[in-house]
Amino acid sequence: MPDCRRSPEMKFGYAILAMFAITAVALNAGCPKSGGGGGSDARTAPRSGGAIIAPPAPELVKIAFVPSTEAEKIVEETVEFDKLLSAELGIPVKSVVLPHYVAAVEALGTGDCLVGWIPPLAYVYANERHGARPALIAVRKGQPFYQGQIVVRADSDIVTLDDLRGKRFAFVDPNSTSGNLYPRALLKSAGIDPDSHFKAVIYSGGHDTALIAVLQGSVDACACFVDVRERVKDVYPNVMLDTRVLAVTEKIPGDPVVLAGEKYLSNDWAKKITDALLAVMHSDAGKKVIFEIYEIDDLIPASSRDFEVVRKMAEELDMDVAASLK
Repeated sequence: MPDCRRSPEMKFGYAILAMFAITAVALNAGCPKSGGGGGSDARTAPRSGGAIIAPPAPELVKIAFVPSTEAEKIVEETVEFDKLLSAELGIPVKSVVLPHYVAAVEALGTGDCLVGWIPPLAYVYANERHGARPALIAVRKGQPFYQGQIVVRADSDIVTLDDLRGKRFAFVDPNSTSGNLYPRALLKSAGIDPDSHFKAVIYSGGHDTALIAVLQGSVDACACFVDVRERVKDVYPNVMLDTRVLAVTEKIPGDPVVLAGEKYLSNDWAKKITDALLAVMHSDAGKKVIFEIYEIDDLIPASSRDFEVVRKMAEELDMDVAASLK
């Protein structure tokens, strides 16, 4: 997912508004509503006499996943996950693997899905557009955050960020937090404009493929998460000796588990789902299956404040968050 260690990476070929329209039609046609209501962008439930009318209790909890690895693998693992969560909630749970972040954001925004596992930037947009709420944050290797890094070959003459001028550089994906956005902010803070100071820029489509491009000499440096080098040791056993970390980004919040807004999910049910997810996470069977899905070791409570750094990063890059999700 974020960008997660198996951060959900994708590319979009259409303008963002067209994609929203296509996604909404596809979701409404193929996904039954699980909390009631239509596709309004309102952040809260309808009001009557000034009071919020709580939506009805869901009969089904649908969960949106985005493939950060083979979609078939996620589908297979979520079968067991659904059973475990359903046992905690006492109602059916159905996980769906959607093609990209836009689909997951719009599924939350229309009530088609009540839960979404999405990266930090997608949450920021889901919150601003639909009032989606963060419930939990992923913990990996004991930390509720991760970082990006810039990697060069060990024998490279690049020893400072300034030495990257005129070089060939690989980012992961325009939407990758650790493989593009945070490294881009790091470069700009050092006076490097990635859009004009490099000889060539490519988007590799994956963290490991960006690193491999460095190892094979296709590019001089790359951005990727810390430390993707562990992932390629089977193919490149000397990767730690053959490469060097040039710089590391600021801390990036772990991937959030996001709940639909109050229009589709009451606060009581938001708490029930959050508690149930924690119960699954802390069971032996649940811990195993969640790790298999997204390499998550634990989940801890999250709040909107945890993602202010992502909003700040977007402002520093003068990003149009909606456009960045194209």
